[in-house]
Amino acid sequence: MKLVPNGPNIPFSLIQKHKEGNVVFFCGAGISCGSGLPNFKDLVMELFDTYAYDCPADSSLFESAEEERESQHPDKNELKLPLEVCINLLENNLLNGRQTIRQAVWKRLAVNKRNLYLSTHTALLNLAKDKYGRLHLVTTNFDHLFSRASKKEKIPLKQYRAPMLPIPNHTRWDGLVYLHGLLPRSPKDQTALNQLVLSSGDFGRAYLQEGWARRFLLDLFRNYTVCFVGYSLNDATLRYLTDAIAADKDKEKHLFKICTLSAQKMNKKHGRKKGSNPFLFMIINHCT
Repeated sequence: MKLVPNGPNIPFSLIQKHKEGNVVFFCGAGISCGSGLPNFKDLVMELFDTYAYDCPADSSLFESAEEERESQHPDKNELKLPLEVCINLLENNLLNGRQTIRQAVWKRLAVNKRNLYLSTHTALLNLAKDKYGRLHLVTTNFDHLFSRASKKEKIPLKQYRAPMLPIPNHTRWDGLVYLHGLLPRSPKDQTALNQLVLSSGDFGRAYLQEGWARRFLLDLFRNYTVCFVGYSLNDATLRYLTDAIAADKDKEKHLFKICTLSAQKMNKKHGRKKGSNPFLFMIINHCT
């Protein structure tokens, strides 16, 4: 069903689940591109280009940088290594690497402009409410654009910042979950910066070692239909999630229902192999 001309053909089952209050919108960096923020790939590319050659010449990162530059595509906009692994290499090879990289991330994402494009965030804040007015919304973004949209439109907003997460069910959850953390108000708050899920080590801690992100998501998928917005299936977050989901579905422990809302060219068969049900559409002047 198309709700607007040239819009996505939204499955009727998803519309029905939304009316019943059983849909959670799970938001990635693509929703913030209209405000001038980079997606995860572009953020990592900027950090890699800025800091990789500051490492010692005998470091593994410097060698990786040389290999990357020799092997890059002509547009110089791809990296061989997974993006979260590049962050891990930067943090481990630079002097005061973790502090340096996270303060650079803060500087890049902490926008102070007044007239930001917040229409997408406002729409999601409204769409994500159930019939009782409870908000069920998740993001892996670090920025404060949802908060700014809520203040601009005077929409009440309760926020949960990882690793202190709510129980994702219909009675105990009312608010926005920052699954991978939230930028602190000051770049000097290293404790908060260290809690951001950014590097491969952070992903391992959140999803495997400590497992708080995995536990939240397993309960989320048991209780809701999840609609990913602002991701591609190649994003680090979806690689971790959809591999785990596909494995769990094979064991038939629970039934996960996932829709991927994507403005990118995507192979539907690939999406279904990854455990999701993608529906595709095209928008002009979008961030990829």
